[in-house]
Amino acid sequence: MSKIGRGNISCLRAQERHYPPSLIIVTQIPRCANVPSAESPLGNGYLEQFLGLPHYIERPVWRVLIGTAANTLSSNFGVIYKLLKYLCREHEGCSNRKGALQPVDARLFEYQPQVGGTVAARSYEDAELVSSKQLTTFSDFRHHSNVDFLSTEQYVEYLHDYCTRLNLWPCISLNTRVLSVTRGAGGGHIVSYQANDSQTRYEWKCDAIAVCSGLHVAPNTPDIRGIQSVPQILHSSELKSRNQFGVDKTVMVVGSEGTGSDTVYLAVTSTTKRVLLCHNDGVHFAPKVGFTLRLTLLSSVA
Repeated sequence: MSKIGRGNISCLRAQERHYPPSLIIVTQIPRCANVPSAESPLGNGYLEQFLGLPHYIERPVWRVLIGTAANTLSSNFGVIYKLLKYLCREHEGCSNRKGALQPVDARLFEYQPQVGGTVAARSYEDAELVSSKQLTTFSDFRHHSNVDFLSTEQYVEYLHDYCTRLNLWPCISLNTRVLSVTRGAGGGHIVSYQANDSQTRYEWKCDAIAVCSGLHVAPNTPDIRGIQSVPQILHSSELKSRNQFGVDKTVMVVGSEGTGSDTVYLAVTSTTKRVLLCHNDGVHFAPKVGFTLRLTLLSSVA
């Protein structure tokens, strides 16, 4: 694998004469708004504050919409399902001076036919999560596998089992598209939605909305001068298997984040002739499997 360093656009032109690429894989993520940080109300679990609701000990039954099915629901991976659990189950076994707490009427709309959002809809060959299962899975429902990094198929299955274990399915509407959200006359929001296999529109009034449609939906292909002369341009969202690289071709991968790293690995382990990695701010690769073992061996030698 060859690497093209800082200043990716100028390097693309300079190297073109020596390594004319047959295929360019773009792995840029879309431009998007900032997501809640670890210090945000969502990160700290202050759901009422994050959703703009009064404190839970005084609230009546609130109707909350989580996400919009126009995109996918895996921003911050499975945290949306954890949020759904707290909204639907926090009242159980709790009470205050006015008696038992009322449940929150929460609904989650998912455009895809299964839970998992982008992880399920845009996976590719040999894809694995970049965070270990200890960091990714929830403390109240650990994954049974002995592997350190779950494959995308294992993770989607885990989310499915999590929804089953905590009985979240009654709150989830799959294959459903949110068409619009408008302000209600007396406050709150009016949500218009329909099933993917139906033309019938429905409306639902709720008090708060959490838009959790994810960050990786609309491809972002940079405008690079001369890119139109490349025989084939492919965005990483279209990549599914090694076969798409072709045989004996020079492949350039633009972008070196998680997806870019995976794409480079797929390319160099396929039937390509040469693989170029074009990055902007420097990059360092380290193996996920066996990395701890190698450090242990070095320590013992020292």
